[in-house]
Amino acid sequence: MKTRAFTILLLLAGLAGARAGDVVINELMYHPPEEREDLQYIELFNQGTQAVDLLGWSFRKGVRFEFGPGAKLAPGGFVVIALDKRAFVRHYTNGIVIVGNFEGKLSHSGEQITLADRDGATVDSVHYGDRGTWPHGADGYSPSLERICPAGASDEPGNWAASKMPVIVRSAGTPGQTNDSYSANLPPIVSKVAFTSIVVPDTDVVVTLNVADADGVQRVELMKVKADGGGAQKGTDAGGAASLPMERVSGDARAGEYRATLPGQPSGTLARFWIEAVDEKGTKRRAPGENEAAPTFSVLHFANTNRATIPFAFLMRTGSSQRSRSGWQGGPAQPEPARGNGAFIFADTNGGPIQLFDHVQVERRSGGWNVHFLRDQPFDGMSSLNVIFENFRWALTEPLGYEVYRRAGVPAPRAGHMRVWENGRPRGYHLWVEQVNKAFLNYRRRDSDGDMFKLVWYGRDVIGQHDKRTNPLTGHTNLLSLINALQRARGGDQWKLIREHFNVGEMASYYAVNHLIANWDGFHNNYFAYLDLNGTGKWEVYPWDLDKTFGDFDGAPDDYAFYDLPLTYGAQGDVSPPLDRRSTTRNHRGPFGGVSWWRGGGYFSKPLLANAAFRGHFLARLRDLCETEFTEEKLYPWINDMERRLAPEVRVRAVETGQSPEHALDSLRSDMESIRRFIKGRRAFLLRELKQ
Repeated sequence: MKTRAFTILLLLAGLAGARAGDVVINELMYHPPEEREDLQYIELFNQGTQAVDLLGWSFRKGVRFEFGPGAKLAPGGFVVIALDKRAFVRHYTNGIVIVGNFEGKLSHSGEQITLADRDGATVDSVHYGDRGTWPHGADGYSPSLERICPAGASDEPGNWAASKMPVIVRSAGTPGQTNDSYSANLPPIVSKVAFTSIVVPDTDVVVTLNVADADGVQRVELMKVKADGGGAQKGTDAGGAASLPMERVSGDARAGEYRATLPGQPSGTLARFWIEAVDEKGTKRRAPGENEAAPTFSVLHFANTNRATIPFAFLMRTGSSQRSRSGWQGGPAQPEPARGNGAFIFADTNGGPIQLFDHVQVERRSGGWNVHFLRDQPFDGMSSLNVIFENFRWALTEPLGYEVYRRAGVPAPRAGHMRVWENGRPRGYHLWVEQVNKAFLNYRRRDSDGDMFKLVWYGRDVIGQHDKRTNPLTGHTNLLSLINALQRARGGDQWKLIREHFNVGEMASYYAVNHLIANWDGFHNNYFAYLDLNGTGKWEVYPWDLDKTFGDFDGAPDDYAFYDLPLTYGAQGDVSPPLDRRSTTRNHRGPFGGVSWWRGGGYFSKPLLANAAFRGHFLARLRDLCETEFTEEKLYPWINDMERRLAPEVRVRAVETGQSPEHALDSLRSDMESIRRFIKGRRAFLLRELKQ
């Protein structure tokens, strides 16, 4: 039996012989996945031969908790202290001895946790972390942080490891049980691993590291792994023997420096390896740990031959993802795999820098992939990237739309284009779009602990239409309270409420740009709503999914000449224009009782755009942008440059997909010209309306 009872009735003689130092902090779940803060816990272990009375013992640094009467820990026994005892019991197996709840919460980035006895003397203390040599697998990927050797030092990062990595994302660990990483003898400590991670083809790579062990080091080996699934260009077989012995080049058997050389490989080869160190007692250490989010080291042999006008991206998928995106109907998504299944290689233009992101999750989606990067290795500050190609025109209007929002001062996703290979197969140019998530907030100096919702039109009510993306445990209370207050208030009282709860300038700019680019779908849908809980206490909105903009809608005319979206659109009281039964493209019936592009406004847009005071700010901002940013002089150069960069890519994609390059180029020119006409026509319409 792995689980030992938490004894309530023990003989006084046994208690008297116990040593407080036998009790150690044995396991921490400091960063549960999926923002399940309620599943945080601390585990204590009694490594001694006598029971220990915990009455009056307490945690005094980090979290706060004091043991009450009857708290006795048997020899070889475990006890768990949880942030939320009820949530813990619902999630983990019955039979675990648990007390709680502790006050405060464990920091995701690390802090000192101190256990003191009834006299206030420190029994054990650990200052854990999520950087440097501390295990990264416990930092939100699903595993807990486990002590390897109970008798080893608490503050030695090498005495801690991630618990077993589950197949899918879920709060794991070994509460109330022997740790997955347990060893009676501390394994060798591997440190200062050094090598060049990106090298030119056919270049040998020297790997050096230090290994220390009080019992003496018996051997150190570099274990090579074949990266399956095709590489950047020519496959991924690292070649050669499965392992390389590492030679000690300085020091002695107790503490020395070791070296081995990986042979050079052809361009496009991704070589993965890990280190195995064994001491004289036969105790093994694997570095990186097998339960890390990145369980190997990686070397990319690559020659950047990119002389194109856009960057190159090479996606390596080593297996099909178990996860698929939910449909637009809102059906449940499949469970998310806990570990990445591939690599992302970025080669900038003109032979510029190469970046390798290994052990990422490359997830298939409609029209492309979602790429999820490791927390400690984001791509230019982005933790997730959408790489898509759904429509020639949408690949143009999405980045242009986000550019207009940014020029207006609205936080918007970054976007651009890259030529993509998947497992060595050319896929042509794709649009890439930054995902709106916590990394998006951090990059824009927003507090990532705020509430954020994604608007989805298919939900049945307020909650169903606001998919909560952060703080899942706190629900929709703040949102519901605000919407109810907005609907009840009128006039000056409503304006006071708006000023109190919204970033008025950002909201006015958002709705102004919605009108500039005819983002008819962005008033009730396709945006993210964010509430800054710890700073301003105000709401903002961020645009998303700008495919049907710049004149596009379901059944749009071939020339996309949709310039007259009315200025009342999105406001309370706006009504659909009359149907034109003779029209096959313009004012034909849509799914919401009016013409195809009409919607009845959103929970924010209806009260804000109908409020006289806010509407004054909105119209003033719209007029200002028409005169300063939404002009031919400002936007045409940006559009012309995008056309210049994409023209050769359109030709390349056409050849790869068996289409006519000239026909594809004609389509690009036609789409670009219609976008220019839209800007001119829409601006003229708005300026006329604003004069009335």
